[in-house]
Amino acid sequence: MRIDLIKLREGTIEINQTRALAGGVTAGDTPGFPVTISTPGSFVLTSDLSVSSTLASGIEVLVSDVSIDLGGFT
Repeated sequence: MRIDLIKLREGTIEINQTRALAGGVTAGDTPGFPVTISTPGSFVLTSDLSVSSTLASGIEVLVSDVSIDLGGFT
């Protein structure tokens, strides 16, 4: 699987609905929800995430040293 990292600022990775549905935000992130963060780093949410199941999480963080800027989105 190719990991397509979109850099907004040096080292910052974008998370949005389109990228969540496509997968590949970090290594091991599969299409759909939750978005799996498996590498330390800085992430920024650039759109609301619409999770269809009330039982699913939008973002799952598996490592430490992760910063997520929600940017006013939910």
